[in-house]
Amino acid sequence: MSKHLTVVFNSALRNTGSVSSTDYVVGLPFMFPDKTNRRMRLKSVVIPWNYYNVNSTNNSVLVNAITVTITPGSYTAATLAVAIAAALNAAGIGFTGFTCTYSTTTFLFTIGSGAAITFHWESPLSTLQTIIGFPSTLNAATTQVGTTAATLGIPNSLYISMKGFTSNIFIAAQTANFAPINFYIPLTANTGTLIFYEPDFENQWTEHQDKLSQTVNIRLTDQAGNVIPLNADWLFSLDLSIDDCYDAPKNKPLFV
Repeated sequence: MSKHLTVVFNSALRNTGSVSSTDYVVGLPFMFPDKTNRRMRLKSVVIPWNYYNVNSTNNSVLVNAITVTITPGSYTAATLAVAIAAALNAAGIGFTGFTCTYSTTTFLFTIGSGAAITFHWESPLSTLQTIIGFPSTLNAATTQVGTTAATLGIPNSLYISMKGFTSNIFIAAQTANFAPINFYIPLTANTGTLIFYEPDFENQWTEHQDKLSQTVNIRLTDQAGNVIPLNADWLFSLDLSIDDCYDAPKNKPLFV
């Protein structure tokens, strides 16, 4: 006999040792038999959109022999240009005449030094170029202009990825476990606001017949599969229709 229940996932209740609020492990309070047939659908999502588009994955550049970092935060192109110039001038490179501007016509960043300063964009220590449109090549020009429009690291959509495990041991690489289940979330909110999303397709169910253990890895990612560096806890709920689910209560939500 099938059971219908709602499960609310709250990242604040994640297991100790989880990577972050957007890449965490949680245990379910009930068991699925190996050959259980189940359907599930995303019911709702609530995310405080405190997203830093400049973060530890994209905020550094090696200049001469010094790694310059931009303070993580939420930036517009204009405020990022100011921050880049300030960070370069404060880095102790031996030159304090750096400028940085952004064109609203070409959507390109320009960095000026007025001196023989080498930007090692090709270095593994340099990540800033991925969001300001610079190529990953060494550049010692006194004026450097981006070659592609800046993206500012802002995703255009979000995904919830759920992956079951064969045991209670978290395997970061996830190579020996089950295929993930993904749910799409359109991104329309501005930074500093609340994302509240309820899919309008009432009968959009996902069939899932693979084994899903009691230990589940949950990730909130962008369209490229990169984990979102969210500076807050968040929650979402799923409607489940499950055959022969052990210990699952009827007619009341579960919070995990």
